[in-house]
Amino acid sequence: MKYLLLLSLLIPFTGMAQPPGDTALMKRHKVRSSVACIAQVNDPQVRQYRTVDSSIYDRQGRLSLQRTYSWYGQPGFTERRFLYNSYDQLISTLTSGTTSIRLKDSVTYDAQHRAVAQIAFIGDASLVLTDKVIAYSKKQARITDRKNPQFIKIKVREDDQHGRLKEERLYDKVVSDDSVEEKEVYQYAPWPSMAVTGKMTYRRLRGGPLLLYTEEHYMADSSYSMSRTYALNEEHKLLEEVHTSRKADSLNVIRYRTMEGRLAPCKREVILLDSRGLKTAALYYLLDPSGRERLYQEMKYEYRFN
Repeated sequence: MKYLLLLSLLIPFTGMAQPPGDTALMKRHKVRSSVACIAQVNDPQVRQYRTVDSSIYDRQGRLSLQRTYSWYGQPGFTERRFLYNSYDQLISTLTSGTTSIRLKDSVTYDAQHRAVAQIAFIGDASLVLTDKVIAYSKKQARITDRKNPQFIKIKVREDDQHGRLKEERLYDKVVSDDSVEEKEVYQYAPWPSMAVTGKMTYRRLRGGPLLLYTEEHYMADSSYSMSRTYALNEEHKLLEEVHTSRKADSLNVIRYRTMEGRLAPCKREVILLDSRGLKTAALYYLLDPSGRERLYQEMKYEYRFN
């Protein structure tokens, strides 16, 4: 079980497309399909919705098919199909559609349910894009690409005294302070709780200095979170701050950005939830520096159940 968090980071890193959505929530309420529609709100009295996403779930509540349309009204769509093994692990993603090439990802797992290989190719495998292998040792995973011998990434994890993930670092080629590409540090509520109350993330661009630092803080009951993102190459300049508050029937997200030397609100998002916790609508507002808001976009969600 100690490698579950590591695995969750490795697969997105190696390029495997991850299915969106809350599998446990969909399974609990036996959701069979969902549709998301969008309306650009120019006139508050007019709502012209069009579908931007339609999804189908299998009997286990796992996303099996998703078709995504342009948010901006252009014709065409991208379709993704997902396959899983008996342990609910994603083993294959097939991407196709009128707006994308036919691309397939597949992942192989070992007996400990860790990803050990990932391959991505176009069409009928005539053009292999990546062929990555993941080798594990104690607290470490080494990712190499047989298509590109120069590609070497190393993930190192450190646990606290209770076995919870305390720190994880991603290195380029060798383990050294100069080769750290990303570092994540976790904070937890007092033991025996497993609730994450804080997370700090450091990122650098290719070969350069550390550029971004994001700190996130959560209430143990998930009722509130706050994140701040800084530019480290500009003397720890605050770029963005996001506040999220949760109620039984809604989420409220306010985004602030630094403009002309001061932090000012710029966007607000309100997500409405039904009694099951499923999204029913999302309202998007633009905010001026004084905090006045204008509704500019609206989403609604519909579900079909087994």
